[in-house]
Amino acid sequence: PRTRFVEVYLNTAGGAVQQGNYNGIYVIEEKIKRGSDRVDVDKLEPEHLREPQVTGGYLFNIDRPDPNDSNFSAAGQGSLAWVDPKGPVVRMPARDPQEQYLLRYINSYGTALNGVNFRDPVNGYAAYIDVPAAIDHHILNVYAHNVDALRLSTYLHKPRNGKITFGPLWDFDRALGSTDGRDANPRIWYGSGGTDFFTYPWWSRMFQDIDFWQRWIDRWEDLRATHLSHTNIYRLIDELSGQVKNAQPGEFAKWRISPRGGSYAAEIQRMKNY
Repeated sequence: PRTRFVEVYLNTAGGAVQQGNYNGIYVIEEKIKRGSDRVDVDKLEPEHLREPQVTGGYLFNIDRPDPNDSNFSAAGQGSLAWVDPKGPVVRMPARDPQEQYLLRYINSYGTALNGVNFRDPVNGYAAYIDVPAAIDHHILNVYAHNVDALRLSTYLHKPRNGKITFGPLWDFDRALGSTDGRDANPRIWYGSGGTDFFTYPWWSRMFQDIDFWQRWIDRWEDLRATHLSHTNIYRLIDELSGQVKNAQPGEFAKWRISPRGGSYAAEIQRMKNY
């Protein structure tokens, strides 16, 4: 999702905006939605009840449900929730073929994943899930030590005639050495009070496939040499922190939340050290 920093002035009294309306630095971010410039899957219309139309697009997640909705279960995962179509919509009797299609597809993935021939690239779990996307999703959550990863705020989509695809990424507030505490040690490769990344449902079985493990390792090495190299990550930290550097004193004056280490520069260095 596209994201940017903004300075917010909150004026509830009307009239001209004053400096006293200053409310600090915020992050404005797109919600995860279906669309040509968002999650680019086909819109599932009410009349799309047969293949190929019924095969997509679906947007769903592993998370707590919306207040007016409930979770559903498939392939041993009991915390699935509808995003698009929404749960109350897809559960309408007229849309039953759509609901049943996705449930069957996810359960077929689970059957293949837990079957004897689960490593078979044609008939095993890889027939139902986008493996490269799954590996990228997993690596980026492990790299950031996102304690809520895989079990909360985990989005998936299924394009028409396509496979289950992990992403987009969402919700990293408890990651990268935040104030949560469970993500304090950057050298830990498991959950440490949060998600155990390598044994969580679906993932535990996929990591029993030596070919999946090797593809994960190869991708990790590739990313560490490029996007996740120290040079690139430090450049990104400098770029993002530079965007709010001039606004940071006003943010501190408004909320009086002291940076860790005693200064803004120390807070930035703390993340680089992490």
